[in-house]
Amino acid sequence: MLTTLTPLKDILSGAALWRRSNRFESSRLAVASTLIALALLSPSVATAQAETDTVTETAASASESSVSATAAESNPTLLSEKAPDSNQQLREQLQRKSHHILFFGEGSGTQSQDSIDNMIEMFYVDQFRAFQDPMAPYFLFMSKDNRLAMGVGGAVRMRCWFDFAGEVPSNGFTPYSIPVPSDPLLRRRFSGTPGGSSLFLKVIGRNILGYTVMAYIQGGFEATPEYLFKLKKAYFSVNDWTVGYATTTFSDDAAQPPFIDGGGANGNASVTTMLVRWGHTSVKNHLTYAMSLEIPKTDYKADGKTVAHLDNYLPDVAAFIQADLPRCQHVRLAGILTTLPYRNLLTGKNKTIVGWAAQLSAILKPLPDLNIFGTVNYGRGYSSRNGDLKIGSCDLVASTTPGEMVAPKIGSAIIGAQYFFSSHVFASASVGQVRYFGMDNAQPMDYKYGRYINANIFYEPTSRLQVGVEFVAGDRYNINHEHASAHRMEMLFQFSF
Repeated sequence: MLTTLTPLKDILSGAALWRRSNRFESSRLAVASTLIALALLSPSVATAQAETDTVTETAASASESSVSATAAESNPTLLSEKAPDSNQQLREQLQRKSHHILFFGEGSGTQSQDSIDNMIEMFYVDQFRAFQDPMAPYFLFMSKDNRLAMGVGGAVRMRCWFDFAGEVPSNGFTPYSIPVPSDPLLRRRFSGTPGGSSLFLKVIGRNILGYTVMAYIQGGFEATPEYLFKLKKAYFSVNDWTVGYATTTFSDDAAQPPFIDGGGANGNASVTTMLVRWGHTSVKNHLTYAMSLEIPKTDYKADGKTVAHLDNYLPDVAAFIQADLPRCQHVRLAGILTTLPYRNLLTGKNKTIVGWAAQLSAILKPLPDLNIFGTVNYGRGYSSRNGDLKIGSCDLVASTTPGEMVAPKIGSAIIGAQYFFSSHVFASASVGQVRYFGMDNAQPMDYKYGRYINANIFYEPTSRLQVGVEFVAGDRYNINHEHASAHRMEMLFQFSF
């Protein structure tokens, strides 16, 4: 049975214990402040003596964690028995040591470091984590029997940019949005946004039957003038099964190069949707595979005269198989099937077109501190999932035959590289292109392809603070061969907690 959180007056007495020590005072005050905030939210109290004991034990445990984390930051050889073989590995070890653990509940109160490390690692394992997703939380609450852990965290993300020699009239840099021909009113722009700042809660539990249960919810502020708070993800998992609002199985966000811009690489085929997914990793065969049923997100334009829009009535089916290679490398092959219904108003018949897409993605590490990212995909009727074309509403387009629609062919490719100069500094560069092959009934001013290039450098003075600078350029070509370009310089300040 979990111990009730302590009342405010006893928390304050516990916090006073922290202030009597001069070493690591700032870290201790941070923990004490968090405990006070939690006490203010606590609806009830237990016996005063029991709660005072809990505060003292919690403060001692957190103090040990603080000492361990600080020592690890100053002396990397303490991070593990085996010294890291690259700057990237050292960075990851420092991140895993940048936690303060607060123990609660009944139990011996003594756990092996391996048990604690294994529980912390579960906060990092995520097949669908993107570079801009918040890292594992700074404060972790862990039961003394090591069966339950909870983290509440987020990221404060500030981004500003300057467009020059061509402007993209949106916060995210998307070549599709570049005005063609160039608009003299849209040549330069300076702006910024806290959009992308987020909060999340993650709970992990294990029982004696071998079941691992995880619940996750994340929300974030959109980069709009109103800075609306929007649900980003909400799902739970039991062993190999996941149910909820999560990243589509078709995507491979881990194979995307790092970026600052809110639009990301223009060929990234990733969306969040409701789904039921089964996924399993075979350690013996070094394979990971998954399959899901997903709520479709079809998007197309119907004129209401010759064709009409129909709602989806079948789920999408997505799957992937991945070869897990040493040093966190992988190669993944993914596919998706979707149905695209519409009504021919001239014949009075409902019709359904089957859309599909295939994707090959990889992360390779030819050198200890060098990562190579690559993604290529191709298919029909999946533009609502693919970078640039997400805003084009062209899963289906009008055919040359009145009353008929077709699923246009599209494809995209991204390649990038990342290099770690030290555990605190890394840089990356990438190029991408999205191409629209659907020429049925196309108009001269319709989009044909868009190209994208970016280069950035990040500096992390601590494991929780990140500063970055990025250059982005892109161009849009229309079917009539008209084209225009735009350029952007961006800066990022981000603190994760």
